[in-house]
Amino acid sequence: VDVGDLVATTVGSLERRAALLERELDVARSAGDAAATKLEFAEAAARKDAERVVESAVRSERARHAEEVSSLRAHAAKELEESLRSVHASVSRQAEAARAALRDLADERDAAAVSA
Repeated sequence: VDVGDLVATTVGSLERRAALLERELDVARSAGDAAATKLEFAEAAARKDAERVVESAVRSERARHAEEVSSLRAHAAKELEESLRSVHASVSRQAEAARAALRDLADERDAAAVSA
């Protein structure tokens, strides 16, 4: 066996091994890139899902607040109406008392005019 042939065979074998390792490295890089892309898509989908959950929670909270405000307005309107009725009744009683006092005064005046 010639040393030159042995060296050529060894160099050729090493070159083939290097080419195989380069291919494996390219495959590993491609797999890594694919995994990174898949992860980016998964993270983007998770962010969108989280945004949807938050938006849904915000809509629910707004609806709850709107119902609460509507209920408070209805309660306030009812209290205002009751208060106005009470004031009206009080004013009516005062007006009736004033009319009665005026009638009494008129009766006293008429009685004083007749006695004079």
